Amino acid sequence: MAEDNQEKQFMPLMRDHDSDADTLDEFTCQKCRHAGRQQTIWPAVGVKAILIALLAVAVVMTGLGIVAFAVVYQNSNNCDHREHESSTLNLPTDSLFGDIPWRRVIMEKDPRYHDPTLSATDQGNMERLNDTFVWSDILPTTMIAVPDPSIYGLSGGGKVWENPADFDDKTEAWTVSVMHQLHCLADFKKNFNNLRSGGALNDGQYAHLTHCVEIVRRNVMCKAELALERPNDPHIWPVQHVSGWGNAHVCRDWDQVMAAIKKYAITRGENGWRRIRDDDPKLII
Repeated sequence: MAEDNQEKQFMPLMRDHDSDADTLDEFTCQKCRHAGRQQTIWPAVGVKAILIALLAVAVVMTGLGIVAFAVVYQNSNNCDHREHESSTLNLPTDSLFGDIPWRRVIMEKDPRYHDPTLSATDQGNMERLNDTFVWSDILPTTMIAVPDPSIYGLSGGGKVWENPADFDDKTEAWTVSVMHQLHCLADFKKNFNNLRSGGALNDGQYAHLTHCVEIVRRNVMCKAELALERPNDPHIWPVQHVSGWGNAHVCRDWDQVMAAIKKYAITRGENGWRRIRDDDPKLII
């Protein structure tokens, strides 16, 4: 009996493994070495793959973050220094006139253009009137000769030259928008003074002024300047006058604008456009 109990006590624990070899692959024992190897070898490979993938994603995201920071920093830096640096508007003619910078300017009244008074001589002499209000100082010409406008994607400019030998076959005559606008404002002022002194508009003058109103309107809306202008007296009500003087604006460097335009300036000759000469009289609006 003792021997029977001893045999039962030392019964092999792995007997089922030996007697059921056909199902060994399907059997999982949590305490067996071979089962432990089966459970850990593939999960380890999977964990490594996941870690490598996460590392790759982290590297990519870090790179994108650095690039994004650089772009934001550059844009911020440009904004902080825009009054000292150039600003390209991506116009086709930027390469023609050069990169003209912008400046912070406090607008102040210039009595040469603002003073509404006229002397008796001014009322009867349009050439003197033009000199008195110094429009020629800011309006050297309305036209320029553009060498090969096709470079800028342009075509259809003027081709009538007083001296064709002075220009090559590709050069064309074009109006510069800012000069066109100043020409219109000068014409407004001239006709305003003419009407004030008792004159009248003929049909041609009226048509030109109507055209100029539209030119100025469209260009004002095109630029859409958003500078703020304070009222002259914030405590007056209901009529608060706003002169516009003393307020900050961001403007093109006017001296460089004038220099760029004068480089290509042309004027009306007897039979066509010609180069401006040093002995030419001031432009009469």
